[in-house]
Amino acid sequence: MAYKRTCSQADCDNPVYARGFCRKHYNMMWRKGRVGTIYEKIEQSNMTADEIYELNSIRREIERSKQMYNNVIGLDARVKWRKKITKLEHDLKESESRIERLKQQRAEKRRQKAMKEQRETENQTETME
Repeated sequence: MAYKRTCSQADCDNPVYARGFCRKHYNMMWRKGRVGTIYEKIEQSNMTADEIYELNSIRREIERSKQMYNNVIGLDARVKWRKKITKLEHDLKESESRIERLKQQRAEKRRQKAMKEQRETENQTETME
């Protein structure tokens, strides 16, 4: 009986399709150039899924507006799309700064919680002695 190889991606037991990946992970690599999920991005960036979705949707809207700006004819239409692009870029900067503040607040809460837990464990060890 021939040995069946499994996908090289962690926690994936699907059979190999191409280049060491199963069909699902190979297609991810082919489409995006990397294998990963939104959940891995969330863990790496310390952002919630809603925050990532919000930023990505604004970026997509900016790209669509830039395409329209490049394809429209007439000064009035170009001015309209330029205003929309400017507004969206401003919204993106505001969202990024708001999310950065939220990330800092969450980090501060985690730090305070860790300090509180450390004090509690120190108090418990002192009372045991």
